Parts: sequence; C-alpha cells; structure tokens
Amino acid sequence: MNGRVDLDSLMRQVRCYRNVARVRADVIACIAQVRTLIPKVEKFIHNNGTESELLVLSGTVAINYQSRQYNIPVEVYISEPYPEAPPRCYVRPTKEMDIKVGHRHVDRDGLIYLPYLHEWNARSHNVTELCAAMSSVFGLDPPVYAVRRGGGGGGGSVSPAPASFSTSLYPGQMGSLGRQPTSQQPQPPLQARPSPPPAYESVTGPGGGAYGNGGGMESGASSPANQQAQAEAKRREAAQQVLDKTHRALKGLYGRVSRELEEEEEKQVALQTHRKEVLASIGGLKKKKEEAEERIRKVMEMDGRLDAWIKEQEGRPPVGVDDMIEAADPPSRQMLELVAQNAAIEDALYHLDKALTRGNIDHLVFLKKVRELAREQFMCVAHVNKIYRAQQAALAASRAPPSQTGQFGGARYLSSGSTSPR
Repeated sequence: MNGRVDLDSLMRQVRCYRNVARVRADVIACIAQVRTLIPKVEKFIHNNGTESELLVLSGTVAINYQSRQYNIPVEVYISEPYPEAPPRCYVRPTKEMDIKVGHRHVDRDGLIYLPYLHEWNARSHNVTELCAAMSSVFGLDPPVYAVRRGGGGGGGSVSPAPASFSTSLYPGQMGSLGRQPTSQQPQPPLQARPSPPPAYESVTGPGGGAYGNGGGMESGASSPANQQAQAEAKRREAAQQVLDKTHRALKGLYGRVSRELEEEEEKQVALQTHRKEVLASIGGLKKKKEEAEERIRKVMEMDGRLDAWIKEQEGRPPVGVDDMIEAADPPSRQMLELVAQNAAIEDALYHLDKALTRGNIDHLVFLKKVRELAREQFMCVAHVNKIYRAQQAALAASRAPPSQTGQFGGARYLSSGSTSPR
C-alpha cells in the first residue's frame, strides 16, 4: 500500500470503542513495530448475527522456521471493549495455502487461540506483544501449508501436509518481523515441496529372511527425510513444553506481582487518607498555636502596662476613698452626692433609734430629729428619682441601652424604716 494510512480518519469512522485513546495509542505502536500490518475498517459479524464496524490490522506476521523466514497472513480485529477484552485474531490463507488440520492454536475457520489471549490483561497486554506472541508460537508450529492446485477440468491436487513445515510462504516477502516488502510486484506462485516417499517396512520371507526395498535381504530402514522430520517433531515438542512451562511460571509470577501491587495500592490509599488527616490536624494545631501566641502577646502587653503603672504609683501619696470615684458629667456628680447624703441620713436615723433605746435621749427630741431627717431624706430621694428619669430619657433619645447604674428608686429608700414626713 503506497502512502500513509490516515489513522485518525479511520478512527472517526468507528464509534463503538469505549477507550478511544488506548486503541489509538496501541494501534500506532503496533504498526510502527510491525510495518507489514495495515489498519483498515471492516464489518464484523458476531456470533449472535449482529454486525459492527471494527478497526482491523491486516497483513502478515513474520516467523522463523527451520532457519528461514516466512510471513503468515493474519487479521487482528480490535474488539469494542478493548483493552478490557482481547482482540479477535484470524489466519487468512491465500488461495495457494490451506490451514493445517488439527493445529493446536488455529481452528479450521482460521480463529487463533493463544495463551497470550487467554491470559489477557488490560493493563499489561497490548497488540504489539500479541503479534510477537503469534510470531513465536507459529515459528514452532506454522498454521498453514502450501498447496498445488491444477488447472482445467482435471481439478487441483493438494500436497499432503508434511510432518514438518517445509513449504515456502510468501517467498517474495522475506525479512525480519516488522520489515515491509520493498516492491509491490506480483508474487510468484508458491512451490509445494513433494512429500518424501514413505518408508517400507521389512517383510519376512518364507525362508525367514527379510525382503527390503527393491527385493533386498536387509531390514527396511527409515529414509533420512523421515528421520529429520521425526527429529524436528521432537524438537518442536520439547520447545513447546519449555514454552508452556515458561508461560505457567510467568502466569504465577504475574499473579504474585498483581497481588502485591493491589496490596501496595491499598496501602497507598490508606497512607493518603492518613496524610490528609495528619495535615488537617497540623493545620488545626498551627491555628491554635497562633491564637495562643496572640493571647500571650496581649497578656505580656497588659503585664508591662501594669508594671509601668505600679512604678508610677510607688512615689505618690495614698488616694482617699472619695477621690477614687469620679463622675462622668454634672448630673452624675449631683446624683453621687445625693446618694451619699441619703446614706448618711440612714445612718443618723439608725443611731437615733439606738440612743432612744438606751435612754440617752427622750422621746420628744427623738421625734423632732426623726421628722427633720425624714423631710431631708424625702427631698433627697425625690431629687435622685428626677435625675434618674432625666438620664433615662436622654438614653432613650440616643437609642442607647438603659444604664443599670444609678437605680435609686423610692422603694429602696422609703422602705428602709425611716419615718415619712407628716
């Protein structure tokens, strides 16, 4: 095929693939390695009768058989769920070929069965390695052989399948795996090598002698061709046993490695989860540390202010009790004085009651003093209530919350036991 196949245009023709990126990458890698395979789109009929258009790699796969190189025509259909499911591979013999009957890895319809396909894994298997597996297996036991078909009405004759694959397949396409033939000229017809003559067994004559081939008296022996075929069959059998043993060993190794990888993935997930928890804990601790450092800074600042205030107050004279309270405004100062006066009147009334009880004063003096003090207390409490109502009105006007200080209602002072003025 001259010219480069536009794989992207072929991929646009098929819409059945789930993992388009993986299909495209594996096909590109395969045709880059095995250049005798060409991608195209063909219809595929499933076992249930449905049809679907699939991407097909059509061409040949090179094998080495008896120190010679041959090309096996194959077609590799990329299945819809690829790479979750393996491709479907077929041997497509030409008119000069037939499929070997009873082949271990190819049925009479050309469908290929390989351990690589049976053990298919979406993560580790791909089309390029599949072609290499076909080349290795078919190199031990080729799936096709050449036939000689006669023309005319007499029909064609087919050379029997020999014990060993000794016919030439695609003699014009010799080369290593992945090398594309340089010419597109028609290929010469395949020549079927005549099968070797069968070996005749010895026959015992009447006199006890053994009549050999041609009437001789020596025992019949196998021809060199049959001996070579038997040796080659034993070699293929031994190689196949080694291949099967290697496949079993690799399968066991792959199982162990897969289990170890799964365990490591689970550990990795657990570590990632714990890492997030640890990072969250570290973030919370850092935030608490910053808050604690801010509090320590404020405490140290307040401690420094207290130390400075104490040093300033060390040389000053002691402050009186009355000087410790300072009113914020004149009404508050006046209320403070009235409260102090009310408290003094309460004390005076208390001591007058004690003096009357002891007999220090007579009842006439007691009544006179109580009446005077009660009148002063009444005026004081009335003044305090007036100032309080004025302050509450001011607070309500400014929409400020009412103050709880300065609550000197008449209930407290008038219920203290003092005598109200008559």
